[in-house]
Amino acid sequence: MTGARRIENLKEVPLSISAMKGEAIETVTVSGQDIRAISGRVPSLNVESDFGRSFPRFYVRGLGNTDFDLNASQPVGLVFDDVVQENPILKGFPLFDIEQVELLRGPQGTLFGRNSPAGVMKFDSVKPGKRFEGYASLGLGRWNAQNLEAAVNVPMGGDWSLRASGMVQRQDDRVHNPLPNATSDLEGFSDKAARVQASYKNGGFNALFKLQGRDYDGHATTFRANIMKRGTNDLVDGFDAGNYPTDGYNYQRLKSTAVSARLRWDFDTVSLHSITGYDKADYISRGDVDGGFGSRFASIADGPSYPGQAALVPFDAQTADGVPKLTQLTQEFRLQSTTRDALQWIAGAYYFKEDLQVDSFNYDSFAAGDPQNGYAVQHQYAKSWALFGNVNYALSPDFKVRAGVRYTDDQKDFDASRTQHPFLPNIAPVTTNPGSTNWSWDLGANYSLDKSTALFARVATGYRAPSIQGRVLFFDASAVPAGASPISVAKSEKVLSVEAGFKADLLNNRARISGTVFSYRVKDLQLTAGSGEINQNRLINADKAVGRGFELDALTDWAFKDKYNMFLYEAVEYRAKSMLEGGLRMGYTWDNYEVSVYGRNITNRQQAVAAIDFNNLTGIINEPRSFGVTFRAAF
Repeated sequence: MTGARRIENLKEVPLSISAMKGEAIETVTVSGQDIRAISGRVPSLNVESDFGRSFPRFYVRGLGNTDFDLNASQPVGLVFDDVVQENPILKGFPLFDIEQVELLRGPQGTLFGRNSPAGVMKFDSVKPGKRFEGYASLGLGRWNAQNLEAAVNVPMGGDWSLRASGMVQRQDDRVHNPLPNATSDLEGFSDKAARVQASYKNGGFNALFKLQGRDYDGHATTFRANIMKRGTNDLVDGFDAGNYPTDGYNYQRLKSTAVSARLRWDFDTVSLHSITGYDKADYISRGDVDGGFGSRFASIADGPSYPGQAALVPFDAQTADGVPKLTQLTQEFRLQSTTRDALQWIAGAYYFKEDLQVDSFNYDSFAAGDPQNGYAVQHQYAKSWALFGNVNYALSPDFKVRAGVRYTDDQKDFDASRTQHPFLPNIAPVTTNPGSTNWSWDLGANYSLDKSTALFARVATGYRAPSIQGRVLFFDASAVPAGASPISVAKSEKVLSVEAGFKADLLNNRARISGTVFSYRVKDLQLTAGSGEINQNRLINADKAVGRGFELDALTDWAFKDKYNMFLYEAVEYRAKSMLEGGLRMGYTWDNYEVSVYGRNITNRQQAVAAIDFNNLTGIINEPRSFGVTFRAAF
């Protein structure tokens, strides 16, 4: 594993870590599923989205963020090929030609920095090698799903190697809207992505250059009004997942590009690393937030109704959010020891810069062509720098300790304004400039009982920088105390975590099992409070939150999720049921070929997994059962 920023045996690292190899990733994504397919495949990991394939939200050990604002921060960091992906629309890049995925649980504030108090997801693609080789895979499935993936590795002679890989996923629409003057068919998509990497090695110098991009065209999540049976957490009688009566338009598009350069100079006893990353993206997502049609407020017949439960759509809400500009620049320098001495160390510096614009639109659902009648804009400029260090010391061949520390400085400049609204006045630009500094640290120890079993313990702190919400599109100044700002700011969040566990190799090192018990305390937990007297989401800080639990890690293709509240308050309709969801893949291999059949959600379990707090029992359901066949050839 590489989660400690150097190649180590997972069993010797005092962290709770799960690793999924490329073959396991391929198994759970074979049907063309997006990054959410890894949810629940390892303990304490949940991945969900209100935006479908484009905006995943990660939770580890119960810590996450339900905020769907396009500048929302998350307490789970995501690192793709050693580059932090900060904005949520960068976190859903498709998984293809992947070497390994690691989940590092608990605070990772020392080596990975801010916005990782719950943990870090680390993705590593397959790197160029010295052999001419490659593969191609074609999958066909339900709803005319097509999944094509291919890669080729080419030695260029001398010191260079090249690897190119890509994937194309598409699926026909599977949901029909019977109403006119709106999007008639939904939930189909076309998702294309490619990656080119070039590696160079000469003497003590190594370089790895990467260019990757994505072009996605699909639909936003279908929010479905009135589907929770009032007084229960069941779906209403007569619910049909393939039928979606709505009076709004629905589309979603995302384009992103990333370039990076990873350089390493090896000297006699140390190595110097430079990691430079630049990401850019543009994005738009439009949907019918009220989840139905009509408006009680406007005296327009509303729906849909279900047997025993009449419709309720208080007012229409057809909106879009877009990111016409997102650029992210990161730079890390790291110096680390390379000897086999008892003492090993890392020292480094990190810099982050983000330039983000978020557009918000509102549309008139009852005028011809659903014209735009509302617009607001947000700008966020963020800068952060950090210094960090880490030491490992072997007290004996079997007993090793490590410690780390990191200092971080964060600054954000933010403004928001409204220039169009159906009936409220415009809002001149309002600003805020939060900043914070923080010290993060961790201490850990690992003891090998024998060659196959080790015990570990760790205490660590983590930190999430201040967050900002500026959804001024629907802000009504007359509904709040005089002088209240439409912008809400959550101050920095800090966590202290303690954990202990074991790791053991089984069956002559062909299998591994690990277990961990943990306890954490979060100070000033950042939360998103919905609705309220101003009918607007606001960021708040809870004084304290406490979490405790245990994990037992043994990879399967079945995932279980217990009951949970969808919102901060308790309501039976918004208490999600527990769910056991499984997949199956069977295949036959000969020479360099493989043919297989697969099924996802093979029990066809269907239930509400999320909701929109819109006073009309609007829910989001899980993915339906899918199945298909794949053929793979390697050379």
